[in-house]
Order: sequence, then structure tokens, then C-alpha cells
Amino acid sequence: MYITTHGHTGAVLTATSVATLGIPLGLPVGLGAAFVSHFFLDYIQEYPYDDFKKNGYGKLFKIQSPSFLVFGICLLWLYSSHDYVYMIAYILGYFVGNYPDLRDKKWLWHEAKEPEDRLSCHNGEKVFKIGNFKLGYPTLINVTKAQNLTIQLVMTILIVVTTLFLL
Repeated sequence: MYITTHGHTGAVLTATSVATLGIPLGLPVGLGAAFVSHFFLDYIQEYPYDDFKKNGYGKLFKIQSPSFLVFGICLLWLYSSHDYVYMIAYILGYFVGNYPDLRDKKWLWHEAKEPEDRLSCHNGEKVFKIGNFKLGYPTLINVTKAQNLTIQLVMTILIVVTTLFLL
């Protein structure tokens, strides 16, 4: 899944947990759900990043930028409504929902020395592995680019609907 799908899912899970369970219980439950949701979403194939490596990551940014923009508008909406708790829950949930990818893939700010040094969500044996079973790996549901974009659109709509309910 794309970063926006993981992020939107994490944000929605965290904010709704805080809304239903309160801050002391809802925040850790929501953040835990955001983290684990990443592995479940990884059962769905993302449109191959090799295509973006070949054609440039600008194409990937163009695909995801509308979702980032909507998420930013939702944050501003919560901020202007003085719903700082939900705004912080959205930001934390977005980050935690993406955290396995931020650790698993090589980024400028994190260069793992060895593949097994990483918190692995796509390969390796680090997280949620029992015997031959590994949560989120391998991909079980193959989707086309259009289907992947539809999933991203649904999650973008869900974050807007969630924001409306939180206000």
C-alpha cells in the first residue's frame, strides 16, 4: 500500500480510539492498532515501486499528493475547531501507521547497516513471525494500479468522514 493509505488508516484508528475510549486508554490502543494495521494492509500488493524508480518518484508524489493535501486540510480543520487532541492523534497515528515502512526501507535519515537490522514488514524475520507464518508477508491480494488508487481514494474519503464525525 501507498504511504497515504497506511497513514490515513493509522490516523483514523488512533483518532476513533481516542474518541471512544478517551485519551489514557484510546491513545495506546489506537497507536497499537495503527502499527498492526500496517502489516495487514501489506497483504494487499502496492503498485510496483520499480515502475516509480524507473520513471522517477515524481510520478508517485503526483499520485499521493491529493491525499496528502486532503489530510492537511483535515488537520487544519481540526486545528481551527480547537480539537487539538484529535489533531495530535491524527499526526501520531499517521506516523505510526507508516513506521514499519520508514524503518524497513532505506531513507535519507535512516540507513540500516544490515537488512536484519531493520524492523521488517516486507522481508526478513523480525516482527510478527511465528514459524513459517509472517504477518503481512507475502502479498496475498494482487491489485492493479487502478484498484490501488481506488483503495487510496476510499481511505481519503474515510479520513474526511472521520474528521466530520470528530468535529
